[in-house]
Amino acid sequence: MYLRPLQKVALVIYLFLLTYATTWVPFVIPSRYSPSYGHSRQKFVGYTFIWSSPDPAAAPDIRRIALRIIALTAASSAVFVLAGLSGKKPARG
Repeated sequence: MYLRPLQKVALVIYLFLLTYATTWVPFVIPSRYSPSYGHSRQKFVGYTFIWSSPDPAAAPDIRRIALRIIALTAASSAVFVLAGLSGKKPARG
């Protein structure tokens, strides 16, 4: 499979952003289940590196991390496809 130069750039940027999205993550402190809300409430603590929690009780917010990865993959896929459609066709050789 041949990748066009713009596709290579899009792939490198995607991998860089994926690394960023999985190392600089949001942390929350889970609280007790609340019957009035129907789910457990969480207190947002902030963003930090995955290996250094801002609070001993804090945990990575998996839902926000998953949303970031899904949005990043969708946007990067669109850019990758558009980069493949633009420009000259590669010479076969």
